[in-house]
Amino acid sequence: GNGVRLVGATSNIDLRGNDLQDTSKGVLFVDVSTVWPSNVRITGNHLPTGIQNQNGRTGVIIRNNTGFVTEANGTATVASGQTTVAVTHGLSTDTATSGYKPELQDIVLTPQNSLGNATKYWVSASTNTTFTITVDADPGATTAIFGWQIAKR
Repeated sequence: GNGVRLVGATSNIDLRGNDLQDTSKGVLFVDVSTVWPSNVRITGNHLPTGIQNQNGRTGVIIRNNTGFVTEANGTATVASGQTTVAVTHGLSTDTATSGYKPELQDIVLTPQNSLGNATKYWVSASTNTTFTITVDADPGATTAIFGWQIAKR
């Protein structure tokens, strides 16, 4: 297909300011496979179908690419009688079957009100499409409202 493919243990790559266009097969991607290169920045590109990542992303920065959402925010509520809420984050995923889920440390929670009966909160799971906010006790009638921010790095 058409696109850019980064393969092997290459280092110090700065892929910036590219506009990948579909010219034949409709395949547009940045594919970082086999072994992630070290010290790689993929920023400021137009990537209509996103990034294919087959083996993790340690040491790679992917930000500000049109057509590939890497940052989002919103609010979520843990309702009375519940201790968790699944939040749909809206971030892009890769095209590989192995997925491209955000790391838990990339998700920041900020309480927007009293947590009611709950005293602790944390992110307990992350998938390609959602993450889960958990509180240590049913918040009760107050409910627990959180602002959240997430940025894949």
